[in-house]
Amino acid sequence: MFLILLIVLGLGVIAILITDGDESVQSIDSRSAQIGGSTSTTTSTTVRPTTTTRPAVTTTPTTAAPSTTTSQPSRQVNNTPPAQHSVEQATPVVVSADPPPPAAPQCDPVPTSRPNPDTVRSGGLTSTHCDLTVTPTSDCYEAGVIVRLNVHGFQPGQQYDATAWYPNGTHYTLDLGNTATVNADGSLPWKWTCETKDQPPPGPAVPYVVLLVVPSTNQWITFKVMVAPAP
Repeated sequence: MFLILLIVLGLGVIAILITDGDESVQSIDSRSAQIGGSTSTTTSTTVRPTTTTRPAVTTTPTTAAPSTTTSQPSRQVNNTPPAQHSVEQATPVVVSADPPPPAAPQCDPVPTSRPNPDTVRSGGLTSTHCDLTVTPTSDCYEAGVIVRLNVHGFQPGQQYDATAWYPNGTHYTLDLGNTATVNADGSLPWKWTCETKDQPPPGPAVPYVVLLVVPSTNQWITFKVMVAPAP
């Protein structure tokens, strides 16, 4: 009995397997028919390209490690000798606030005695010497006449000395003394008042010689005054 049951079960399994195979074949045929019919009715098929999306690749920047090697600067040896620079010394400039005074004229030594009257010009005539000019206004032709001097070349404020001699060579005392100062206008405060006592006896006029000296410049000049005798 048990054997019979096994045989029956085996036959049943085979039958089932056969049935399933037929259904599978029919199913495949049915699908093929559908596919074929669909192909016959469709003349063109549009095939769309397949777009493949690639994942983005993220790149991580690599930081280079700092170099520990220190580059040494190259040294160049310059064998060219240094250029020689000429140094020019500046000439000092002397700035003077005031112009220098004019150089004193070269004059003969100042006379120490009475000059020769014959070499001296008299009143009314101009005497010139050492850049000085003197012209007496007149001679003493009578008592009371005042002789003055027209001068040129004397500087205002200068001191000058005056010396006079009698005709016999002795010293004569002048009205204003032997020393005076040049006026602001360059004139001299010099005068000679003719007096009776100065007149010689009847006869020719006599010369009174006068010497003017500027000590600061050693300039000097002479002139004479002729004194007529009393009438």
